[in-house]
Amino acid sequence: MSTELDSLRQRIIELEAENAEVKAKYIKVMDENAEVKAENAKLRCALEEHEARFTRLEQRDKEKTNLITKMDDDIKEIKQSSANASSVENPNNVVRLGKLEKMAKPSNTSDSTFNSNVCKPIRTETKSLEDKETDDFLDEVHKKRVSDEIRQRNKEKKIQQTSLRNHDENESNTKTVNIVHDQEKISLEDSVQKMPERLNEDVSRIQA
Repeated sequence: MSTELDSLRQRIIELEAENAEVKAKYIKVMDENAEVKAENAKLRCALEEHEARFTRLEQRDKEKTNLITKMDDDIKEIKQSSANASSVENPNNVVRLGKLEKMAKPSNTSDSTFNSNVCKPIRTETKSLEDKETDDFLDEVHKKRVSDEIRQRNKEKKIQQTSLRNHDENESNTKTVNIVHDQEKISLEDSVQKMPERLNEDVSRIQA
């Protein structure tokens, strides 16, 4: 009986130890789960920030595209307005021309020259401030374009001159190498041709 009680006590102690170990593992798992949840929350916040930033960038790109389109349209409209302003007559001058034509109709043939001159359209030379600003803007654009073209041509010309200079230097070096090679070849041929004579001289000297 005493042995069974001792065995039961030992078993209870083992179960309590296992229970404590299980509790410790459970607490550890819960802590790790809390860390994972916190990390997921951080990642979710970062993802939302990136999405918001991406949305803002898309909006800015769209605004830039719209602004560029509007600027292109404004430039076309300015060019068209400038072209129209240079060809359209002043309405006040047109009214005056009409009155002058009515006054000139009852005159005789001697006034035909005057009538023909009166019927010619009178162009106004005055320009509004807006037209002047438009002309200045177009002049700036034209000057910039011409300056860019001149700069590009100078750059291409410089590259072409450098290429020609390098080509000439390569040809000069090639000619120099060929000349040296030819001189060495001629010297070697002379030595070969004179070798029998030298041998004969040596033989004659030995026999003597």
